[in-house]
Amino acid sequence: MLPRPTVLGVAPAFVLAALVVGCAREGGGAGAAGAASPRPSTEQRCAAEHRVLQTALDEDVGAGRLDAALRKASVSLAVCERDLGPRHVATARVRVERAWVLEKAGDYAASEEQAEQALSVFERELGEDGADVALALQVMGSAALDAKDYVRAKSLTLRLIALRERIGPQDGLAAQLGNLGLVYMRLGQGREAIEALARARDIARKNHPEDSREVALVVAQLGELHRMQGNVEAAEPLLVEALATFERVLGANHARVASVANNLAALYHYGRKDLAKAEPLYRRALAIHQSQLPEGHVYTAQTRMNLGTLLAEKGQWEEGRAMFEEGVAQMEKVAGRDAPEVTRARARFGRSAPPSPRGR
Repeated sequence: MLPRPTVLGVAPAFVLAALVVGCAREGGGAGAAGAASPRPSTEQRCAAEHRVLQTALDEDVGAGRLDAALRKASVSLAVCERDLGPRHVATARVRVERAWVLEKAGDYAASEEQAEQALSVFERELGEDGADVALALQVMGSAALDAKDYVRAKSLTLRLIALRERIGPQDGLAAQLGNLGLVYMRLGQGREAIEALARARDIARKNHPEDSREVALVVAQLGELHRMQGNVEAAEPLLVEALATFERVLGANHARVASVANNLAALYHYGRKDLAKAEPLYRRALAIHQSQLPEGHVYTAQTRMNLGTLLAEKGQWEEGRAMFEEGVAQMEKVAGRDAPEVTRARARFGRSAPPSPRGR
């Protein structure tokens, strides 16, 4: 689905090209200058380049350049494996970065595999408590949640929350409580979901301004919980608030904006039967997904299925069917033909089909 890593040393316009050259030579060669000052070790240089890599990946992922981000992470990982070995802590840190990019790109199995490899290194070399262990668990839990493996996501998230409660920071604890609320929601544990999200909201508001991304994230999660429980009156103001905050803080074309827009559209579509309000939100979410995510991503597929169903309900049957079937084909590639999401979507779309003409 995604391109293979670039050949070492040919990453244009990126500082990792220097990493390929610099980390490969520890002792300077015949043309090296005199030893006026000690040269940093391979480990020190790779650690410095890891910090540069993090910034570059944040920029690429934020701009939807997932192919470029994966190439950069793959080059860096290959270099660290060569110069430090696959079981070095510095290599494991870069492996987690690559796992994060894979999760954003929708390759959840590969993401969790990479993060789990890094986790084993961190636990062996650094112990079970620490920021590196927390980050690996966070990536693994996010991948499991996105892959809809809710039982595994619950186990990983509870483990991460226990770690955050021991080592902090409180911000990280709020985010993971929010994720736990979503997991409980998907598992049908509504009371536990509300308790987790309420605690997450209290922590976020204690540590951040009300009009902040951190608070908006928990507000959006709480709104989605109420929507899925059928509590439209409680869900609508929360989703509207979160959408407005994300637009101000992150910009109109951010992936978070698309996610909340899709959920708010679903509320208007299925909860209020207000197709006029739902359609532009679906279209906006779809446009952002298409510009920010790889072709065939599960989020794009879900929005296509929702929008196709809405168009069919409006009487735009042919356009709706084409949109819906494209979304289903994408979803089946990711989740399989028998996935619950596909089954439910087909049932909803079938109810919107025009009646068959009566025979004579």
